[in-house]
Amino acid sequence: GSEIVMALQTVVSRNATPGDMAVITVGKFQSGNAPNVIPDKAELGASIRSVTPETRKLLEERTRSVIDHVCKANGAQYKLARDELFAQTPVVFEGVNDGELAKKAAVEAVGEKNVFDSPRIPASEDFSYYAQVAPTYFMTIGSGDGPANHNPGFKADDGAILNGIKAEVRMILDYLNSK
Repeated sequence: GSEIVMALQTVVSRNATPGDMAVITVGKFQSGNAPNVIPDKAELGASIRSVTPETRKLLEERTRSVIDHVCKANGAQYKLARDELFAQTPVVFEGVNDGELAKKAAVEAVGEKNVFDSPRIPASEDFSYYAQVAPTYFMTIGSGDGPANHNPGFKADDGAILNGIKAEVRMILDYLNSK
């Protein structure tokens, strides 16, 4: 299991195009019950993220290959639960425009001092399903100082959530009024 985790850490650096954001995170590793007994099995769980479907497919193929080859090299067997690893949400796209509509709406809703340009991230959100049926734009809502999301110490800021809702409503109204 440890060898698989280490090998997966090279998939992005050796396979994804530089600048094409991609992430493979092994966030679950469970095995054994005692410190002096080599466990007979391990359960790993991972998240694969990218900003394009093509890169996502490449990461899935390389991940599958790494797991297969590491297990074969060590005489181990594996069972890949596709639902848990590869059947994750689709890639998140920004589909309405280049962000100008979103930024303008956010400034109108919460003021310029509360709006920032967020770096592009390889988000993994069920929001991506909406993009399959309607124009979308994915906005990042800041939550102030402290640990970021996906950290056990993260605390959502109710004020930030309210600002996000105001910006989203303003963006929707502006979009609909432009049609």
